[in-house]
Amino acid sequence: MTDGNFLARLAQLMQIDPDAIGAAYELKPGVMDSMLVLEVIALIDETYGVTLQADALMKCRSVGEILGLIDKAKSA
Repeated sequence: MTDGNFLARLAQLMQIDPDAIGAAYELKPGVMDSMLVLEVIALIDETYGVTLQADALMKCRSVGEILGLIDKAKSA
């Protein structure tokens, strides 16, 4: 799956317009509640085969930061 497909599925989970999401998309405080974090962790595992820690994911302030965590986990 490509980053584009991942972003489309992430937008669906976050209930936002898929055309609006990209690396620069800012995550507003409170958007990443515990249920969404678990869903995003599962999506990342399914898509990229890596597992991120919930606390690291909750600290992300943009989609680009999430993608950076994924890249870092893939290269570890």
